[in-house]
Amino acid sequence: MASEKELGAGEGLVGISTDIQISVQNGSGSIERKAPTTVPAGKHIVEANIVSPQQGSWDVVIFRDGDKIWTGRVKYGDKVMIEGEVRFGRKNLFRLQVNWSEKSNTTLVVHANVIK
Repeated sequence: MASEKELGAGEGLVGISTDIQISVQNGSGSIERKAPTTVPAGKHIVEANIVSPQQGSWDVVIFRDGDKIWTGRVKYGDKVMIEGEVRFGRKNLFRLQVNWSEKSNTTLVVHANVIK
């Protein structure tokens, strides 16, 4: 499972990496996480790639406090850079919503690495 640090970055967190697991039923799944309060406000960049499953492609949408901040189609092995902002005085609730080209059940595993 993903740790609290998976969606946050900041001084001292660069280089932290984690695997995020999302349960997928009939090709769709989602996960929500609040950025930890220890993460400083500001823009942060996470490099992410799909570890499993290896087949198909994924439509991914990432929201912060209900606002769409990233959308894209990715497949196994693709590396993407995701920029997100942790805002002072806000909930900083991040939601990842995924739709798989396969209409099956699986666990999507995404490796995320904080690079800034």
